[in-house]
Amino acid sequence: MAVEHSSPIIAFAFLIGAVFSALAGYIGMKAGDKSKVRTAHAAKTSLKQALKVSFTRWISNGLGSVRD
Repeated sequence: MAVEHSSPIIAFAFLIGAVFSALAGYIGMKAGDKSKVRTAHAAKTSLKQALKVSFTRWISNGLGSVRD
């Protein structure tokens, strides 16, 4: 049951989209992990410093996501 108007370009575009989506997810997870480690390290000194680092990283990651 083949569709008459399908094209290999559509399949290729779908695969490229899937690759870029996976790449964006991977980069986002790495950035999240890095910010969690920085927050945990700052928490060893004081709660105020940990909150400062946490909110700074959260704001920068959030603005990067919403920018599109």
